[in-house]
Amino acid sequence: MNCHSSGDFPRQGDDQHPHTMQVRRGPDGHGVNPVQCSSCHQGRNTTGLHTPPGAPGWHLPSPDTPVIWEGLTDRQHCGLLKDPSRNGRRSGQQIVEHMASPLVLWGWHPGDGLVAVPMVQGEFLSRVREWAAKGQVAREANKVSVSDGKSDALRLPIPIPACGEKVLEPCLGRTLFARQFALSPCTFP
Repeated sequence: MNCHSSGDFPRQGDDQHPHTMQVRRGPDGHGVNPVQCSSCHQGRNTTGLHTPPGAPGWHLPSPDTPVIWEGLTDRQHCGLLKDPSRNGRRSGQQIVEHMASPLVLWGWHPGDGLVAVPMVQGEFLSRVREWAAKGQVAREANKVSVSDGKSDALRLPIPIPACGEKVLEPCLGRTLFARQFALSPCTFP
């Protein structure tokens, strides 16, 4: 969510505080001179704690389609992902391609001291492909259990081991992708 938050700036950290370098979105989502995303965020993570994470193409969504997820319900988020006028002008297949890009997959390898997405990467990608193949069909949200993957009951709050004793919401910056395709109306029976 750090790159899909409201406002004209990215957030950082699992607590989603405003970016400390005062970065702004800029006309193309890559920042504004002299502080562009690539000034610090390179094509890969920098080694060590409290150093800039990185992946190829590090940027925010462009200002004309900022793809803001912050404050949306799961159903609203699903609607945003399905709507090319709000999702960066992407088709379902282009969403799949974006979710499989190094920039998104960075979430599973975020660098020293950062919390990774708590869903197996391959399972996530499989669910994204299935979602697109089935026409981005929504379903009822109460069919999945994160705790054992077998129950029909959705249990909240959902403990996430990678976040210690925290529940899903404080860790949302690293888990929204997984949450969308494991828990939300965007997933399948």
